[in-house]
Amino acid sequence: MERLSNKFLKPVVLKTSTGIRYFDYDEIILFKAVGHNAECITVDSDSAIKVYHNLAYIEEKYCNEMFRRCNKSTIVNLKHIDCLETKTRKILLTNKLELKISENFLKFLRNI
Repeated sequence: MERLSNKFLKPVVLKTSTGIRYFDYDEIILFKAVGHNAECITVDSDSAIKVYHNLAYIEEKYCNEMFRRCNKSTIVNLKHIDCLETKTRKILLTNKLELKISENFLKFLRNI
């Protein structure tokens, strides 16, 4: 039997309450910590999807040029940042969510 080619699978694989979900990087807006697990907010979903991984796992596995930790409890998709407020250290995302960001993340955004 032939193996299933990876080119058909989406690159982000997350364990959820309903099973394993596959996402494209562009679908995910952010991950936020909820206790020892995380929630994933996507473009298509009105509510957060509970993920049975912690932020450290998600950061190690998926943080690259698209995902970055913006504070101690949130990983954000850089493509979904609409506005940066430097004085208040906040970002506005495409889903109209406003997040407080760390000083390190602010420095990172200023350098790109």
